[in-house]
Amino acid sequence: MKKRILSLIIATLMLMSVLSVTVFSADTTITAIPTASVVMVNNTEVSFDAYNINGNNYFKLRDLAYKLNGTKKQFGVGWDGKLNAIYLKSGESYIEVGGEMASKGSIKKVATPTTAQVYLDGRKLNLTTYNIAGNNYFKMRDIGQALDFRVEWDGENNRIFIDTGNCYRYYPMLPDCDFGGYNFTFLTHGEEWDWATPNPREIFAEYEDGSIINDAVYRRNMMIEATYNINIKMVSVADERFQLKKAVNAGDDTYDAVVMFNNNVPGIVTSGLLLNTSNLTHVDLSKPWWDPAVNSLSIANKNYVLAGDLLILDKEATQALIFNKNLNMELGFDSPYVLVKEGKWTMDVMDEYIKCASRDLNGDGIMKPNDDRWGLVCYNETLHSLLVSGGGTLASKDADDLPYMDFASSRNLDVIWKAMNIIYNKNAVLNIQADIADSANRLKTYSATFEDNRALFMWVRMRNVGQFRGMDSEFGILPLPKFDESQENYYSPVNPYIGALLGVPMTAAPERTSIILEAMAAESRYTLQPAYYETLLRQKYMRDEESEEMLDIIFGSKVYDIGAVYSFANIFGDFCGLCYKSDRYIASFYEKRSPKMDKAINKVVDIIMELD
Repeated sequence: MKKRILSLIIATLMLMSVLSVTVFSADTTITAIPTASVVMVNNTEVSFDAYNINGNNYFKLRDLAYKLNGTKKQFGVGWDGKLNAIYLKSGESYIEVGGEMASKGSIKKVATPTTAQVYLDGRKLNLTTYNIAGNNYFKMRDIGQALDFRVEWDGENNRIFIDTGNCYRYYPMLPDCDFGGYNFTFLTHGEEWDWATPNPREIFAEYEDGSIINDAVYRRNMMIEATYNINIKMVSVADERFQLKKAVNAGDDTYDAVVMFNNNVPGIVTSGLLLNTSNLTHVDLSKPWWDPAVNSLSIANKNYVLAGDLLILDKEATQALIFNKNLNMELGFDSPYVLVKEGKWTMDVMDEYIKCASRDLNGDGIMKPNDDRWGLVCYNETLHSLLVSGGGTLASKDADDLPYMDFASSRNLDVIWKAMNIIYNKNAVLNIQADIADSANRLKTYSATFEDNRALFMWVRMRNVGQFRGMDSEFGILPLPKFDESQENYYSPVNPYIGALLGVPMTAAPERTSIILEAMAAESRYTLQPAYYETLLRQKYMRDEESEEMLDIIFGSKVYDIGAVYSFANIFGDFCGLCYKSDRYIASFYEKRSPKMDKAINKVVDIIMELD
């Protein structure tokens, strides 16, 4: 009897084991259903062999590469069987292997998770991939995100839209809120100052007037206002630092955010008028609409400023070069665009171009601002620009995130010396500040020299580019040069004199303010930035497709030098002022000012350490 019972138990366990395996197998079998959705690629209907797996659409990788070939988002595909790896190369033409765009499947198939590793431009991607009938299928949104093209779903019409002319769209993770008609108010710097005014255009628009940026701002604000039941307001004053300090000290919560002129940022931060950005709970600094470049302005791991797609003034303060394409061709020079893309656009190369381009046009033996041709037209600030583009800064930060003056390091001295060799060449470079005594004529000469085809290169803040849109000769835009070819990246300094950064007053409500700023920044990435970057700059100012690539490099490589923004002991102005007398004694310049700079840094650090 006991044996019989034991046999029944064993039999039952065996049956359960079989059933267990069967259920597990059934649960893990992945079914791929032919996609019924219509797919539109750049407004053209395309019939893909695509499948829906667990609610997501998966496309054959080589089909996508084939159909995107020739677009801005084309990519090459390579396979390494030994390493079980798929290699994608952005911007590379796709080479057909046969079998692309085979007839669309009409029956369900079994999908198997792929173990192959996927790399894009050498960077490993974490993608969900399936093998269906011997081919690798990828989630369309994953590929769109990796290669940065737009993927949209129209549920009402069951359509998938692929748009290679627009970037991939991310959405902020924010709670649903109704703020009951609250007036969300920005305090902004509004005084016209310098030869490139910092008046903010990106915050408020009363109505649509047909101008590109105004209308983008208006539409963005209307959407945010409707979503959160708020009214976006702007108060523009000549001295936002004074106005903000007055409000915060009085406990006045009128202002929810402040757009600060770069020159005023240090005083506002050290006055304790701003919330630490770590207290802005719904501002997700990992998202692409926030600019990580401002992390260089943190002290003791505390940061009080924001920059990114909500602003355009930060971009308009970014420094670059424009060049006369007609003159470059006339002189028989190689295209600087090619050199930039090959990583060979260096100070030495630019210096060679500058020397060859300059000419005493009237033959009087004297280079004069209004008579002769120059290789480069610049300002004193170009010295600092080249220091940064060469990989240096006035100040760096240590392991504790504390600043220290660094421009006299061995490498930085090499960069500065090479920059001085360029700028101090009076036979080839026209420095508007150092070479023209009458300050009233400086801006006029600056513009006229380039417009009259008497300069190959011109140093610019991006705000200045628009003034040349009516120029007859073709011109292009370039990043500032590297120190040498061994330097990995290009660097584009943000000018500390102009431009703006964003902050949140101590008296603002962190929860509400962070929600609205996150929503506005996210929406600005797909409204304001296309208006500024794609439409205004690329179509109205730029004259060629290559300049578009250059803009990507310039805006993607912004640098805030904490030594220049805080200008410890007035170091930024004094450093640039070396150009007035072509002063090369940088080591003694540093040594003489070192005690004052260190004292100024310590004062700022002590203040920041006491802040929240």
